[in-house]
Amino acid sequence: METAALYTLAARFRVNALSLLTVSDSIVTGDHSSTR
Repeated sequence: METAALYTLAARFRVNALSLLTVSDSIVTGDHSSTR
């Protein structure tokens, strides 16, 4: 949801925006990443 707001504001003010997302859990294997 934050990314949607970021892109909406960027479009309104005609500037570039970028969102970097991280996936920490796998639905397929059940593995998860630690915060360490």
